[in-house]
Amino acid sequence: MIFHVYQCADCQLTLFPERYFCPACGGMHWRAMEAGVGTIEQITRLFSRAEAPENEPLVLATVRTEPEAWVVAQLEGTMARGERVRLQMLDDGKVMAVRA
Repeated sequence: MIFHVYQCADCQLTLFPERYFCPACGGMHWRAMEAGVGTIEQITRLFSRAEAPENEPLVLATVRTEPEAWVVAQLEGTMARGERVRLQMLDDGKVMAVRA
């Protein structure tokens, strides 16, 4: 499945997820852009979650995509800052990052 970020047709600000209007210029027209590959910039581990097995953290990453947008995704497996990942949107709406 192709992962998309959204670019404002008026000022070219690129975001995920798509917004009703652009926070930079107020534009209301967006174009979907393929953004399947990116670089891990930050990693966060969440250790306290009601639905998780004990001691199993949820690992999230901030991914800088091409084109330039920032996406928060759940990591699949052990990864580090600077690694290249491919973004996928799952059927339940989760965004996953897997090794590129």
